[in-house]
Amino acid sequence: MVTHPVGSVPGDGVPGTRNVQRRSRLRIGLVGMATALATLTAAGAADALLTQTWISGEGDDANPCTITALCKTIPGAFSKTEAGGEIRALDPAGFGQVTVTKAMTIDLSFVRGGVLYSSGAGVQVNAGASDTVIIRGIDFVGTTGALTGVRIIQAGSVVIEDCTFTGTATTAISIEPTAANTTVTINGVDIRNNLGTGIAIVPAAGRTAKVAIRNTVITGTQTAVQAGAGATAWLQGTKIFGNALGLNAAGGGVINLFADSQVFGNTVAGEPTSLLGMAPGVPGATGPAGATGPTGAQSRDATAAILLRATLLRATRGRRVRADYVSTVSGPGVVTIRKGTRTLTSVPVRILSGAHAVQWNGRVGRRTPAAGVYSMTVQVTGPGGTVARHRTPLVIE
Repeated sequence: MVTHPVGSVPGDGVPGTRNVQRRSRLRIGLVGMATALATLTAAGAADALLTQTWISGEGDDANPCTITALCKTIPGAFSKTEAGGEIRALDPAGFGQVTVTKAMTIDLSFVRGGVLYSSGAGVQVNAGASDTVIIRGIDFVGTTGALTGVRIIQAGSVVIEDCTFTGTATTAISIEPTAANTTVTINGVDIRNNLGTGIAIVPAAGRTAKVAIRNTVITGTQTAVQAGAGATAWLQGTKIFGNALGLNAAGGGVINLFADSQVFGNTVAGEPTSLLGMAPGVPGATGPAGATGPTGAQSRDATAAILLRATLLRATRGRRVRADYVSTVSGPGVVTIRKGTRTLTSVPVRILSGAHAVQWNGRVGRRTPAAGVYSMTVQVTGPGGTVARHRTPLVIE
């Protein structure tokens, strides 16, 4: 039997044995440290905010919102995007309401995303006083109870571009800064068939809002543009058409109208504060009032303009398609159906001034077009030879 002295360890005295034991203990320690480090790194990555996040109708807000692990909604992506970052969409879908509390770009123009809302605001902006917020390529669709498409409470500057607004009960775009002055650019926006105001600029007492409205169409509202105390608006290349009231500058609010903008076909046009880009004429002396003469024929210099009321037409294959329109002139017209850039049929019609409708019988010669996405263009030629046309998408199901 082999005995060991008291306090000795088996293996003592055997060359290399003590070193093996030390290396084993070191290896175990290193593995534990590596495991802990990996855990901390994974947790840090999960909490890190991204400069660009992605959403999809097939996504999940539990994902990190990367291009390979997409979120489902704008608010889901917003919480994972750093200030000054960008939210984009991979496919068209309804992406939910959101309150923007920091500098952010929400750009869905690549796939044309939507925000469907039934209460409150589709997008509410309540960011920092120097933050910039950009909202681009979104279709805002309000249902019963929807109040506002975009509501701006605070931000240094806001850009709303290439968006559409339909169905809001109160205001499509409400600019109401409360704690700081703001500037807003509205470009290429289409506001149609809203129950209240198209664009309302109503700063709180002591605040100002400067708003540039470019290349925008507002139709089918109670008031197209409203400017209250502290508000200054510039309208350039913009059409105000078919509203109960076109322009409403009240309480010291200012609406500047450039020469390339048009205010026509409204129940009451309203008056801009100033006209820009127009050379003033020399005022003449006021003459005596003459007798009222008979109503003359429509001027041959009348400007032709036509607008289809629907932003999207839907039809059943083989059935008639009705399109409501508003026109400033009467004259010969044409309804044209296209598939992409290819013209399928052109049908002559008679266009009447005011609000009316045209129909297409749903056929191309003897054929019935297949289900798919088409476009319908309605054109009118005015008495002076001026031509106006408007096109809207047509979905045949």
